[in-house]
Amino acid sequence: TSGTIASQEGEYVSYLGHVVAVKIIDHLAEMRQRENLTQEEILDKVKSPELAIKAKIICADPGGTEVHVNISRFRYPDMSDEIHEIDSKGVFAIHAEGIANAGFGPAIQAHTLTTIKLEEA
Repeated sequence: TSGTIASQEGEYVSYLGHVVAVKIIDHLAEMRQRENLTQEEILDKVKSPELAIKAKIICADPGGTEVHVNISRFRYPDMSDEIHEIDSKGVFAIHAEGIANAGFGPAIQAHTLTTIKLEEA
């Protein structure tokens, strides 16, 4: 749960949460804006610039606390089908396994991701 992530920081954890939102992020554009770099500076600085897309899946656990499940740009190509499934109509939960991080609130750097479409009652 969101409450245990802080005490498990750096450990490999399993998380199940209700999806609130999905954000697809262009890592290079984010760097350009945040660090005020030119495209050439970014390409010189970034390893594997062809892997520019990453994602953040914002979830809520039973207590309502947000947990951010981060998908790195290196793992995104393997998880993109699962992530885009969430964009379809319906209510989703996810099961993610990865490294717990509590730096800016409860988060998980996902290594695996499974989407679960919930049936509406």
